[in-house]
Amino acid sequence: MNPQEVLFLTESNLIEGVGEEGLGDSMKAYVYLMQIKGKLTLKHILKTHRLLMRNLNPRIAGKVRQMPVGIYSGGNLIRQCPNPAELNALLHRFLFMVGCSLESPVFSEKEKMAKECHIEFEKTHPFEDGNGRVGRLLWAWQRKQMGLPLLIIFDREKQEYYKLFK
Repeated sequence: MNPQEVLFLTESNLIEGVGEEGLGDSMKAYVYLMQIKGKLTLKHILKTHRLLMRNLNPRIAGKVRQMPVGIYSGGNLIRQCPNPAELNALLHRFLFMVGCSLESPVFSEKEKMAKECHIEFEKTHPFEDGNGRVGRLLWAWQRKQMGLPLLIIFDREKQEYYKLFK
């Protein structure tokens, strides 16, 4: 793993308040995901989550949530996430979007399409925890498949990053 990839994972974890305790599992999830060629599947996403969360929260690792969740800031509900009954369809919609984006021959559109897929995944919020880190890993994978460079979002820039989802 090169220094840029380690920096990407470190900063991605810091955005969510995860420190050194999560870096080893983040590296394993990243290496697993980057080996995938061709079509991304739900099994890939679940295994990525399982690898990422297996030590931080083994109860939920690799499992789509079965409970309602919301996004909070300062104790205030910012957004209610989709109902668990909707998650399967939303995840398949996300996978369809990713598949379509990988087939696009227009290089200038790839950056925009990858960002839209990332936003779609984050709004779906399929897990109890770990959505942001899994989402950024998937975004990195998609960018790699599209021939785009690794995008490092620094913890100090997270407020600007969060504006993508408004």
